[in-house]
Amino acid sequence: MNNDQIKKLSSRQQQKIKLLINKPDFDKAIVELRVKWDIPKKGLKDQKEIDNWYQQLEQDDKSFIEQNWTRKKTELQKIKESGDHFKYKSLLDDFNHSIPRNALLRDIKALVKEFKLSPRWVRGVNRYLLTNNPDTLGMFIGPVISTKIDFEFDTQVISIEIDADTTLNDIKAIWPSVKSAQKNLRYKTQDKFQPLRQFERNKKAYELQKQGLTYEEIAKELSNAKKEYGYEDVGKMIERYKKKVDIN
Repeated sequence: MNNDQIKKLSSRQQQKIKLLINKPDFDKAIVELRVKWDIPKKGLKDQKEIDNWYQQLEQDDKSFIEQNWTRKKTELQKIKESGDHFKYKSLLDDFNHSIPRNALLRDIKALVKEFKLSPRWVRGVNRYLLTNNPDTLGMFIGPVISTKIDFEFDTQVISIEIDADTTLNDIKAIWPSVKSAQKNLRYKTQDKFQPLRQFERNKKAYELQKQGLTYEEIAKELSNAKKEYGYEDVGKMIERYKKKVDIN
């Protein structure tokens, strides 16, 4: 991504932020959350206050778990033993969502959703909630290459996160990074997909071999008015098919 592209995206983001913080409903929602979470209406004034606030949040997490987990654990164990796995998961999720830090995150996500913002705004809104500083609302500009692990398939998945105003030029600007990320895919077997030339013919040769035909017999079977095959041709067909479908 070149400097001109970065400047355009940065300018676009600053306009979004300016528009958002000047919406009366957004300002009202932020103030209500600050009151709920014991944050001054004008935000925390410096890093020391922010650190102290987080320390209190951590203490609230600890207290909540100490006061509630033993009883909830017993309840969950009984439900699990009864075989009602849906209820077990539902109650466990409810408990986890009630932990103060997680509850705060849910409130912020709800705010982001309410104002139809991209999920990428969550961290920025979190910072703005604490500081009241519009500069902290900033997020990574432009499309984002996202990487996660799919535990079901035990493999890496790469995707591109975009915004409602993402353009084709925005995508092109990060394309070198996309190509670089592709190299790390475990299921990537070759740099470029090769056309399946004569795949059915090669498959036929392999199947005839499995049926017990000799290379000479296979060559005769596959030959036609346009092409006459020999012993060596059949060997190449079979090897190409086996390589293509990963047969050792």
